[in-house]
Amino acid sequence: MLHRSRRLLLIMLVLFAGVSSFLGAQDKEKTKPAGAPPFVITARLMRADIKGSPKTLIYSGDVKATSPMNQTIITCGRLEAIMPGSVKDVSNMKAQDNVVFSLVQEPAKKDDVPYKVVGHAELMVYDLQDGKHTVRLLRDKDVLPRLVITNMATQEVVADLTGNVIRYTLETGKLEVEDVKTENKGGVQ
Repeated sequence: MLHRSRRLLLIMLVLFAGVSSFLGAQDKEKTKPAGAPPFVITARLMRADIKGSPKTLIYSGDVKATSPMNQTIITCGRLEAIMPGSVKDVSNMKAQDNVVFSLVQEPAKKDDVPYKVVGHAELMVYDLQDGKHTVRLLRDKDVLPRLVITNMATQEVVADLTGNVIRYTLETGKLEVEDVKTENKGGVQ
């Protein structure tokens, strides 16, 4: 039984790292939206609840999660990954404690420039909304989340935003801020 539990934990870790999303997908599964993109996660401690439903992996202490999707990097004190059904299907991740989220938003058109997006918050949720990967930076412990967008060609800060909730969709670059306070320099293009 112990050997089986260790084997299941090892399988979950490999699947969570994203290998299954590329290697184990069947043709019929390719048509449904994927969960969170593959992440490589490092931390001082990892705990797993593999008997419960949903299944949960909890990382704590100097957590760093990286993904090739938009060169995404998340650092925080604690990261929780939720898998509601199969261990292949990560439905969302929740990061807490001094969360820093960064990515490079590639240009939609050939002549456009990429933007660097960096967010700071005490609480962040990363999940699918309407089939798109979405980051929500949330107010927690009376700390407002902040998002800074920088033009990578000029290194100019084009938007510096705070609000109660900041939503950013990775595929489209769509940004939504509730109760916004801005420090814009030239506006978001």
